[in-house]
Amino acid sequence: MTLKRTIYTLAFVVLGVILGKFCQYGAVALLQPRMGFTTASAVGLAPFVMALIVLKSRYPRYFAFRSGR
Repeated sequence: MTLKRTIYTLAFVVLGVILGKFCQYGAVALLQPRMGFTTASAVGLAPFVMALIVLKSRYPRYFAFRSGR
């Protein structure tokens, strides 16, 4: 794995975690009184997971696992 690819991968993971947690915590703040913590947390992560699925299906080359061998 090249240094450039490693940097892009780390940036993607960090931004993904930040965005995913933002969606999750926002949904919990808005929906927890009506749905409970666990359900609101799952509802908050659903759009983020769907976006990742769409990205993987649209750009499979960039989201494929590559072995370093």
